Amino acid sequence: MKKIKVTRTVHKKVPWYEKPTLLFVVIGVCLLVVGILLARVTGKAGENALRSGVVTAAPAAPAQDMTHVVELGGALPATAPGGLLPPIRVRTRTDAQNARAVLRAARGAGEPGADQSEYGCVDGRRIVELSRQGALSAQAWAQLPLARERREWCDFEVQRGATGDAVLLAFVAPDVAEALGALGSDFALAPRDPVADPPWWQIWKKRTKTAGLVLRQGSRIELYPDIDPNADCLVALPVARLVPRGARSVNTGLASPVDVLEVELR
Repeated sequence: MKKIKVTRTVHKKVPWYEKPTLLFVVIGVCLLVVGILLARVTGKAGENALRSGVVTAAPAAPAQDMTHVVELGGALPATAPGGLLPPIRVRTRTDAQNARAVLRAARGAGEPGADQSEYGCVDGRRIVELSRQGALSAQAWAQLPLARERREWCDFEVQRGATGDAVLLAFVAPDVAEALGALGSDFALAPRDPVADPPWWQIWKKRTKTAGLVLRQGSRIELYPDIDPNADCLVALPVARLVPRGARSVNTGLASPVDVLEVELR
């Protein structure tokens, strides 16, 4: 009788990385995780780059360090038409109203609709909208309708002089006010620094640090429509030297968000 030979089939275990379906799933998950990480890093770097060019409102600096900012009630120097008056530091909302009145009197701004000088209010976001449309020329500023009633936390006061010059009243951080006051009445901005800082993506390179804030042509600052704990200095900036770049809402603990205007100096 012939003996039947029995053979056993051994199934070799295939590694997971040799299984196409499972391999593609793992690759897809890895790419998704890497993509999310890169997006977060790129977003943070871009945000830091944008903020690096904007002077934001930092905590209030000590008053003794401010030599180019006057306190409310202090004497304002005589300034030629169109000249920059020194910033005024205020403490309360009532002081802010009084400081606005002081700047109006110093510039001779009368009621809206007057034959010569006047003042009124403009929505900050409207200013940005007109700027993006290319309609914010000197003539447009002169013809811009001014509202008599000012809405808190969103409207900026504009004063137009008898000679046709116009200024925008806003609150800035103390270090920004000190740097603006140091420019003098002629608002003499220094040219751009020829030794520019490295691009934002070169995070391994150090950036230059200065002892104090220096404003130059192209510097960007933030303007607040009302007094803020971190922006308590009132300035009157010539609109011809401002290029609105954007507006954002900031929650500062008040009843409503504050519309902060970002402008570029020129």
